[in-house]
Amino acid sequence: EKHSYQKHLKELSKTDLKDAEIDDQSGLIRKEGKEIGVMVNGKAHIGFPTPSRKNEFYSQTMVDWKWPEYAIPTYIKSHVHPEKLDKSKGEYVLVPTFRLPTLIHSRSGNAKWLTEISNRNPIWM
Repeated sequence: EKHSYQKHLKELSKTDLKDAEIDDQSGLIRKEGKEIGVMVNGKAHIGFPTPSRKNEFYSQTMVDWKWPEYAIPTYIKSHVHPEKLDKSKGEYVLVPTFRLPTLIHSRSGNAKWLTEISNRNPIWM
């Protein structure tokens, strides 16, 4: 395979569509009880590896794990949010990126202050 971009746009072949059923309302294409694709602009595509074969933002897994407030990607204010910093006291974010400053070229793992300034605010998706 040359590349893995836009696999969801791959069209289903006539062989794939043989004995398949198309739901007119949702556009889902089912074969032997399994979703194999989705209709988009009148063409049968593989779609995404989700139950609806569409790009889904809602995560049933997060609900099942008892975190329903994170079922949809959202912004979470962290302890380093600008509203929580007092610049008059010299409070600034030292490392605004997610990249951790520790173990740079495997030479700085014993630098205690690099561990202290490491970011603890990963994005929740």
